[in-house]
Amino acid sequence: MGKTLQVIGDRAYDQTRSYHPGELVDGRFADLTNPPSLAALKLHEVLFKAAGAAVADDKWHKIDLATLRGIEGMKNYDRRGLVGLFKELRGVVMEYDTDKETVIAGLLDIAKVEFEDGDGPTVIRWKFGEGFREIVASSDYWAIIDRSAALSMTSRYALRLHEMIALRVNLERKASEVFKLDDLRARLGVPAGKLVSWGSFGQKALQPAIFEVNQLSRFTVSMRPQKRGRSVVAVELAWEAKDDLAETKDELGRHSTGRPARRAGTVEAIIEPPQEAAGGRKDARTVNPSSKPSTALHGASRAISSADHFPSSGSIAFTVWAEVARSELPGGRNKPDIDMVAGRFRQWAAEKEIPLKGAKILAAFEGFCRKWKIQR
Repeated sequence: MGKTLQVIGDRAYDQTRSYHPGELVDGRFADLTNPPSLAALKLHEVLFKAAGAAVADDKWHKIDLATLRGIEGMKNYDRRGLVGLFKELRGVVMEYDTDKETVIAGLLDIAKVEFEDGDGPTVIRWKFGEGFREIVASSDYWAIIDRSAALSMTSRYALRLHEMIALRVNLERKASEVFKLDDLRARLGVPAGKLVSWGSFGQKALQPAIFEVNQLSRFTVSMRPQKRGRSVVAVELAWEAKDDLAETKDELGRHSTGRPARRAGTVEAIIEPPQEAAGGRKDARTVNPSSKPSTALHGASRAISSADHFPSSGSIAFTVWAEVARSELPGGRNKPDIDMVAGRFRQWAAEKEIPLKGAKILAAFEGFCRKWKIQR
């Protein structure tokens, strides 16, 4: 029995986390013609956790429909919907490389979904594939998956990126890794023929996935494209664990409807206008912090007090701070990744004992960006 299976058994009581074999987390989808949907991947997480220490056994596992529907992040599926998801999972093939070979394995062997008009609760039964069970049984390294975060993701790319970084974030001597574009597409599950150019892949898949992972996970991720000539051929992903998870836990506890707006920094902030400017009224107005961010930061009438607080973790993209970085950083079209700059700034501010909140934080960040060539 490998170490991963032992950990799965020892910590089966912990419903907040799953322990996935590193081989599968680090694998690639072998068939990108029709990669599994986000819903299918979430279902696999539920099945994996429900199997517990018996996940590598050649046996039937089961879960009733009521329990499945009660899991946060899972939709209220009916029998027909579940049949469709199981068909997706039945067709998923993963591949990963070892020192000696490339292993190809399916995730699921067989599944049965009972009709809902029978007596008693509707039960779902399944068996994992032989190759999958073999991988789990022999695995000696694993990723710690925060289930609340994983099941809250809204794209396949974010869910897969979360798994990839969860496998790496606790490494002592490694905080970044370079991935070739085709390899990264296969890991995230980008369909064949889709998002072919770096621009479309970066803007529509990778960057949104990074934003979501940074918002909901216990770590943050940044990227730096690597070029050969004028073409992007690879991406360096860097990661770091968050020192404070209060904001993350708060976000996971809030309704998911507002997350895209909060992630993009477009949540309306209520401010009190000066009474003389408001005709003596005490009512509050709402403003959009993302509207004309450069004016909000540099204008004499800047009124958004939240701009005085530099985010203690996560991405700064689509916030007022991103506009400062873009305007002050050197490099023209080759400016460094703003989230990487934000991470370095937090580290620098901590070393200098500069608080991230206060009237001087804007000037400090502007100066840091201007001197970027010196700082790095």
